[in-house]
Amino acid sequence: MEKYIHRPPPPENKEPVQKETAESLLRRLVETDDTTIRNTIYILAVMLERKRILQEQHVETRADGIKIRVYEHKKTNETFLIPDPVLQLRQLEMVQEEVVAMLSGGKEEVAQGAASVGQ
Repeated sequence: MEKYIHRPPPPENKEPVQKETAESLLRRLVETDDTTIRNTIYILAVMLERKRILQEQHVETRADGIKIRVYEHKKTNETFLIPDPVLQLRQLEMVQEEVVAMLSGGKEEVAQGAASVGQ
């Protein structure tokens, strides 16, 4: 008498959730026009400038005194207008932690804490 052994198929490999890049996160956040995350947007732009993906072209000062940093994407020549939130040194660490959390798949609400830092 033969014994049959049932072996279920191996579980399907679920693709891991892809982490967002600094560039894709910046693009997504800039599209929202949400002023509460301007600190996060600014830090992302600076990160991309350091990676030589964005290049600052010039700084404009609006009539209300807010500085707008004009960045150009080196490969696509897209222009990004990034308001400078004039972060203080004591604020940087907290905003950087929020950016890291967002890039590692954290919830978007994390960035809203950055808004409270600048106010």
